[in-house]
Order: sequence, then structure tokens, then C-alpha cells
Amino acid sequence: MADKENEISAVKDLLTPVYVKDRVGTADAIHTQKTACQRIDQLGGKYLLFFKDNHPTAHEDLARFFQDPDADQSTWGVFSQTDKGHGRLTTRTVRTTTEMNDWFASEWAGIAQSFQVIRTVKRKQRKVIEPAEAGEQTPASMQGTPDRQQVPVKHSPKAKSTKKAKQKQVIFVEETSQQVVYGFSNLTPAEASPQAIATFVRNHWAIENRLHWRRDVTLREDQSQVRITGKPPVLAALNNIVLALMDWLGVRNVPEQMRLFAAFPKLALDLLLGPLTFD
Repeated sequence: MADKENEISAVKDLLTPVYVKDRVGTADAIHTQKTACQRIDQLGGKYLLFFKDNHPTAHEDLARFFQDPDADQSTWGVFSQTDKGHGRLTTRTVRTTTEMNDWFASEWAGIAQSFQVIRTVKRKQRKVIEPAEAGEQTPASMQGTPDRQQVPVKHSPKAKSTKKAKQKQVIFVEETSQQVVYGFSNLTPAEASPQAIATFVRNHWAIENRLHWRRDVTLREDQSQVRITGKPPVLAALNNIVLALMDWLGVRNVPEQMRLFAAFPKLALDLLLGPLTFD
């Protein structure tokens, strides 16, 4: 981006028929702007955007609507899917409605439906209890809470010794986290079912995790203090090469692969200096 330019102003240059017409665009909550929605709708494009802290009133309106226990949900669309991978169990539930269209129509051009996405993640974390700590555990405390269940792991018996050593106890604690987001779209229910909304949202998050998170956090671009003219683009190009090589290798966990290269630098040198083949 140019000097004195931010993400919002930079996106305006992309809102042209070439990039918008007959396309579905998703963006982070920072780009949930009324002028952008109006422009996309006028150009014959489709948008799917999110309400967060930048629009607290709209976010609260949708939250209250979907959380109302007395709401008539007979006309809502619902889709839920559970996936297992990376040591966690992830359930995504999408609920859609058209009942809030009139409420938002005066401010958000073309709105055709609103949605709620609930992402629940369960994972087991390994915990080692020292002998003294293990002795203090009571049967009631070992049962845990509904969101945190502890499962003791039995150790194989060891050879008897003159002095009975106290063994560490290993347990697995089940942790549950939940994320709820709200959004809206000018895609009608006929054009985008709850399952389609779920796919759009998941693909959007995949881009965030696969590209932005890897650049901003894993490669620490956000923490970079390099400001000298010409150097930031060079560093960005080098990061592009690193991520491209990771993709070429089929790496799914970049931090883990970087630790491997740090432990065995020759592997990294062989990758950089050797021929790239697809065998």
C-alpha cells in the first residue's frame, strides 16, 4: 500500500466490474463498510461480510436475535458439520435467516440474509501431575467439569525396587473453546443455502490461516521493524519463496517444519541449493 493509505482505501481501487461482477467476495470485518456493500451490489457482485467490534450495534442486534430462546426458528436455515484433524474435533454450525433484512435494509444495500456461525473446538491436552500434586487430588476433582474431563493414563508396571519411587501421573484434559461470529450477505437463500454459507466462511478462514496467519505470525511480518526504503518488499519476496517451498513440499505445519530445518540446517541447504523435482 502507498503512504497514508490503509486497507479500507486500498480495497476501493479493486471495486471495479472486472473484479466484482458475477463474483462472490468475502473480507475481514474491517472491510464491512456501507459504501463497499453498495458499490458491490451496484456492479452486480455478491458479498459475504461479518459484523464485529467495528459495528457493535449491528453485531449486538444479530446476537440478540439468534440467541432469543423464544424466537420462531421454523423459517431458519441450519447446517452443521463436524471434522476431525490436527488433534482436535471441530463442529461448525450455521444458522441463516431473512427476518432481519428489513431491519438492516436502509443501511446495507442488497442484504438478502443474515447468518450466525458457531465454531466449537474440542482438543485433549496432555498434563503431567507431580507426585505431591497427584496425592492431593480427590476423586471429585478428578472427575473435572463438563468442559474439562480428565482421563488418567495407566503406566506399565516397573520392576520392584527396595525403595518405592513415586511416579508422575499423566492425564489428558479435554478443553473446549467456542467462537461465534455474525454476518450478512446479498446472496439470497436460493443462491446460497446454509451449507453454501458454511463453505464460503470456511474458505475465507482457510485463506486467513494459510496465508495471513503464516505471514503475520509464523514469519513475524507484523513484528518486523524494517523500514528502510526497498527492504520491506525484499523481505516480503523472501517470505513468498519460503511459503512457496513449504507448499511445494506439502507442509501442513510450517512452524514445525521451521524447527526441523533449524535443528538440521543441511536439509534446508539441500532444499535451497538442490534441483526442484516433482518425483
